[in-house]
Amino acid sequence: MTRPARMSIAALVITLVLMVAGPARAAGAMNFTLPTAEGQKLRLADFRGRVVILDFFATWCRPCKAAMPKLKRLQARYGSRGLSVIGYSVDQKGIKVVLPYVRNHKLNFPVVLGSAAQAMQLARVNKLPTTVVLDPHGRVVARFEGPAGEDRLLAALRPYLNRQAPAAPALAATPNDPGASRHLGRLWITPNYHMNGQSGFLVHVIADVLELDPNRGLWLALHLRPEARRGSKLVPLGQAKKLYQRIDDNSQQHFVLFVRCDQVPQVPTNGVFRAWVTLLGPGLKPMESTSQFTVSRPQDSLCSAR
Repeated sequence: MTRPARMSIAALVITLVLMVAGPARAAGAMNFTLPTAEGQKLRLADFRGRVVILDFFATWCRPCKAAMPKLKRLQARYGSRGLSVIGYSVDQKGIKVVLPYVRNHKLNFPVVLGSAAQAMQLARVNKLPTTVVLDPHGRVVARFEGPAGEDRLLAALRPYLNRQAPAAPALAATPNDPGASRHLGRLWITPNYHMNGQSGFLVHVIADVLELDPNRGLWLALHLRPEARRGSKLVPLGQAKKLYQRIDDNSQQHFVLFVRCDQVPQVPTNGVFRAWVTLLGPGLKPMESTSQFTVSRPQDSLCSAR
């Protein structure tokens, strides 16, 4: 074999090694914790078990704006099958421009406030929009620079759609969700809260009940159901525990439920509790419910300051 031939083979081997090494490095789970346009904190790790479309955009980007209806449709159609869409804004002015954008476009998915530098580090973003699809383990399985057709996105996420996927975190529910309840809106949690010498956490509920008559009976019921992991599935452990709060003032829109730490159901080490809120009418008849969310290690994440 001639020397040039040997050199060509060596170069080919190096190329193949680089091709194998590149995906191996990219195979790690993506992670970040960032504020949302609604003023909460979003941890990407909380979406494990669900397929995620992470869309990097800016409010001044016209192709990004054109993509929003498509992302809203995908979230509305496949959210119940384990899809979560997350917007990632690189706008330098942050919440001042992003929050009006979210509300004006009635986005039905959360948007985090990031930066161009971090976007480059996370997903080599140097063009907007850039959209990545993350599998249920948080690994990038597809990447699109520039506008991506709905059919291409659906082809990338379809293998991971699963009706048994964990529920989306509470902050993923937005008042703009087309499938949202008529009266119940967004939920969020304030952990490690103390009230009257008791340790616990707060569950916040946005509800518009002005048209309902509280004198006939109007309640909010918080459901807490422990679940254990068995393989890739979560299995309920008995019935959900219910905590009630009566609504006396129907002009109020922000309701707060205080949950004591000793009211939290026992959860296995690798399990979660699933939570949701139901609006109850006369005779405690259920009227509608919020979307469900799960909390891992509740004693650590919600009551760690006891």
